[in-house]
Amino acid sequence: MQQSVRINKYEKTAIQTDRQIQQPLLCIDCENLFSKYGERIVGQLWSTSEGFPLYEMLKQRKPTVQNSSIAAFNTDVIDPAYVDGLFYFAISIFWRAEVWDWQRAKNPYGTGLGSRYESEFRKYLQYKFPLNNVYMCVDVNSNRDSCGIFSFPSCDRLEGSWYHSFCMLGLRFVMVVGGGKSKLKSACEVIGSNMYFSLTDFRESVAFRGIVSSARGDVDRRGKFSSLDLDSLVGK
Repeated sequence: MQQSVRINKYEKTAIQTDRQIQQPLLCIDCENLFSKYGERIVGQLWSTSEGFPLYEMLKQRKPTVQNSSIAAFNTDVIDPAYVDGLFYFAISIFWRAEVWDWQRAKNPYGTGLGSRYESEFRKYLQYKFPLNNVYMCVDVNSNRDSCGIFSFPSCDRLEGSWYHSFCMLGLRFVMVVGGGKSKLKSACEVIGSNMYFSLTDFRESVAFRGIVSSARGDVDRRGKFSSLDLDSLVGK
């Protein structure tokens, strides 16, 4: 069985490990809430060794918008319960990234949400209060060889907006908040929803090239990872 590789671009380290990253944060009630409305639902959709349910669902639907590099779908192409679960799950991950102790001097998220949206996200997660000016794309990886990638939430300034994103088992969640202009918000307006799905080959994406570049760059490759072939590894 292939072990995971953890790449830390801030500490410039890369190591092969099965050790999970854990950090106490939630009470039991909130753990159960996040699991019920998010994690259990998304766990039925992401990529596993046995299949990739969300990809199979979208593959059978006609895209709302399509060009040479992307197929985009309105959320009405799948069960609304799945749509709600994906949105809730993503909001819970971004909120946790905002409030937890990263235990390092620099982290990839910073204070990405700010106090206003941290509060609004918390009220949505606890009480399902409506969220305004939140736009999201769930990018579904069409390349099964690269569906095992995880990434911590990050927040980057692009097009005058803050883009929030993370990857998990064939799903890449990308979000912008606020009233500013961005390509993601414009895409949502064209499709007619504050959230949409896209099908793309993750190995052809800027995000994937960044992962490969980090692994090949000036990092301390530790343990067995130092002798592994990177081209074959990043595709597993």
